[in-house]
Amino acid sequence: MEFTFTSLNRFIMKKIMLSFCVTALSINCFGQSTSGGQLKITIESFKCLIKSWDGVVEFDGHGNEASATYSYRIYNPSNPSAARSGMNGTSIFGSNINGMTRAGTQTPDLGGIQAGDVVPVGMLVMSEHINADDYIIIAPTIWEWDGPRTSTFSSFNAQLENDLNWAMNQPFPYASTTINLQDPYGSRVTKIFDKYSYGQATKYHNIFQSFMCPGVGQGNKPVDLRSGTFNNQCMVIYPPTLLLLDTRVLMAVYNHNKNVSEINHPERPGRISNLVEIKFTENTYAVQANNGAYSMLLKIEFTPDVVIAPSKTVFTRPKVETLRQDPQQVSAKVASSASAIIGKWSGTQTNDDGLYPNPISFELTGNGEFIMADSRSGLVSARGVYNYADYTITGSYKMLSSGETIAFAGTYDPFKKQITCSLGMGNPPKGQGRWNVIKQSL
Repeated sequence: MEFTFTSLNRFIMKKIMLSFCVTALSINCFGQSTSGGQLKITIESFKCLIKSWDGVVEFDGHGNEASATYSYRIYNPSNPSAARSGMNGTSIFGSNINGMTRAGTQTPDLGGIQAGDVVPVGMLVMSEHINADDYIIIAPTIWEWDGPRTSTFSSFNAQLENDLNWAMNQPFPYASTTINLQDPYGSRVTKIFDKYSYGQATKYHNIFQSFMCPGVGQGNKPVDLRSGTFNNQCMVIYPPTLLLLDTRVLMAVYNHNKNVSEINHPERPGRISNLVEIKFTENTYAVQANNGAYSMLLKIEFTPDVVIAPSKTVFTRPKVETLRQDPQQVSAKVASSASAIIGKWSGTQTNDDGLYPNPISFELTGNGEFIMADSRSGLVSARGVYNYADYTITGSYKMLSSGETIAFAGTYDPFKKQITCSLGMGNPPKGQGRWNVIKQSL
């Protein structure tokens, strides 16, 4: 809104008893990058994508028999010996014989699992308080059973526990990587040897070689097991599947969903699902059509301990003598108040030398919030806070894609309605380029 001296006097005379001037007393950061909180993870279900070969005659029951198991660690990298752990699993689901829990549609009377069947589970993996600097490693497993549980199952669990204890003492692979808000949890699913210097991938060879190396392939085994000939020798490989979480990704999802729920902006992308599907594919049979595939659906719920929202801008009634000042003085005060810069801005961002210009746009809200949108897609790409007084603007924002925090500082020209700022990763805010933006609208 543009003031002239005439319109300003008219405004003062007509609104003197109702006018308010904006005084920004304090602006806090809208959210912390990390926070401790309550983490709840549940196995919602598992699904048969491709049925594993069960022999020419299915002696153990109709279709597949399967179960879901898990093991986890919650630990601080400075003291992994104090980690909290858990391990458990479901009953064996399949046709209603040999003590198994009936599931699946292979037969109308007895069940049995076949491709497309979803087995509801609803098993709680954890409901734990985690600290801001904790890491979480979860190793989910889908088993295809060809008989009752045996020592093979116990030996597998012992080796998996060793693997998780080892992983806690390695650098956490996602400690400072970009957070992918398009698939925040799915992008944290990995095979252990893809993100760690795992060494020998044949640690599970001796556990399964008794039935895998003769080429039979029939026995209790985790889906994702791999076997084949290497250097003229039969080898069995099993790379545990891991879901790796920390409070960076948990807070990113929480804040995104909170913003979507509370702020009605059309450019806000939709809520991120708290469900993640983890897939497992067998590779033990020479005939690929015989290799099974399953997926497990985990539900991840995180509630942080502390959610810091921006302090509301405080409106105070101006003194009468302030409004009786010279119109030019009043006009200057209006321009130097926070209301002068509330609105949408667009322009260019360059490097420190003014080279390589790129379009940029953002919004400065009345409650001290900074919202940056991609100039091409219109999607929110960063959020933060700002403070403004006496033609000077300072603040910071976090890039939602990378988690990086950028600080900015500069000046507002009320005649050109232009903000010029320098950018940086810290204090002082320099070294990351400059803005030159013009006010577009309120």
